[in-house]
Amino acid sequence: TYHTFLMRNRRAVRRRRHGSPRRKPSILRPILGVLFIVVALFMTGRFILSYFDAGNTVKQIGTGLIIEDSPSVSVSIEGDEPKRAEVGQRLFAGDSVSTGPETFAKLVFFDGTVIRLNELTKVSLSEVMQGTSESRIAVDIGEGSVWASTPTKTAYSGSISRIVSTKVLSASLPSQTELVLSNRDVSVFAADGIGISLTSNRIKEPVFVGEGQQFT
Repeated sequence: TYHTFLMRNRRAVRRRRHGSPRRKPSILRPILGVLFIVVALFMTGRFILSYFDAGNTVKQIGTGLIIEDSPSVSVSIEGDEPKRAEVGQRLFAGDSVSTGPETFAKLVFFDGTVIRLNELTKVSLSEVMQGTSESRIAVDIGEGSVWASTPTKTAYSGSISRIVSTKVLSASLPSQTELVLSNRDVSVFAADGIGISLTSNRIKEPVFVGEGQQFT
């Protein structure tokens, strides 16, 4: 009968309500979702910082100027009129130093690189920056010639770019380099690896000049 059918349905509903306990919602899935989002944001931020070099904290470093028993050395600070160099003076990016006849001077950089100015030579510091992940030294030779020496890898193990340029040549110096560089010529006496990387307005591709080799 209809009454009997209704009673059976009510008993079945009671069994389902009281006999089958409800499952508690799992908290593992939202935790995994949050972790995935955090990791994705971290990787994206790291990529952006590395792309724009924002993760490389840099600071301007003074370069020591050594005058070799000669008063005929002048410096120009940030493009101002040249003045007589002072003993113990430090130069920064944008400064330049010039030597007169029979006059010599040395620039000593933070990594141990030494550039010796021969007579009648002018050198400008384009960039001198020490970074947490990468450092850079860039020097321009306006006239004259220089002798340059870089430290060994053990003396300075950080990642660094050392560029010495003239109006014609641009040389990238590896560790343990010794060379003489003028406007159009370079003589390499020592250099780690396959030598210095050299570019010129006369050649399209960089060339490597190794120990005992010259480029003119």
